[in-house]
Amino acid sequence: MASRINTFIQNQISNYRLNNSLLGEWKVFEFYFDSKNILHHVEKDQLESEGNFWNISFLELGILKMNVMLPAQSVKGVNANKWSRKRNYITLFDGNCPDDSNTFQYAIDNGVLKLLKKEDSGRIEIFAFFERVDSKKKEATK
Repeated sequence: MASRINTFIQNQISNYRLNNSLLGEWKVFEFYFDSKNILHHVEKDQLESEGNFWNISFLELGILKMNVMLPAQSVKGVNANKWSRKRNYITLFDGNCPDDSNTFQYAIDNGVLKLLKKEDSGRIEIFAFFERVDSKKKEATK
């Protein structure tokens, strides 16, 4: 019995850490996207020079703030204000219309959030890399 309780507690702690590592504001700095069967690679300099951006804030209670301007079709017109996580997948959706959602496979590696969305055929729709926005730097620029 004690071992089941310890396992349950460890799972709860693990889920808490996964959710809390996502919490905060993230800014895309590089991404790949497919357009007409051509995989495009966009890096930070090109993002900035073309006025493209994708900022995501994962807040507590599944609240999401997102601002996006990218050429990738898979994120155009996304009106998400909620998020949920199940294993290594994040779903972004509109709380008023949960059927209209985008699900991404995700990982956080060395402080970089990686979001991957594929077509059913396995072709990459978008693979984006985000850095955490440092709130101290943000405050200094206000």
